Amino acid sequence: MNILITGSKGFIGSNLKTSLKEDNYNIIEFVKEDSLELLEEKIVNSSIIFHIAGINRTKNNELFE
Repeated sequence: MNILITGSKGFIGSNLKTSLKEDNYNIIEFVKEDSLELLEEKIVNSSIIFHIAGINRTKNNELFE
């Protein structure tokens, strides 16, 4: 099974990735440096998506709304 994790480098995403790898799932990662075209390709090839990406540190409070 292919599992896509957005935000896979963050605290929650990295721990989820580690746990799922122990159960022999194929992990597909999407990180902020990846393009939207690559995201579309990864979505098509995924059975399950965990969307965990988000902003957790910013000087612009409007980004939290």
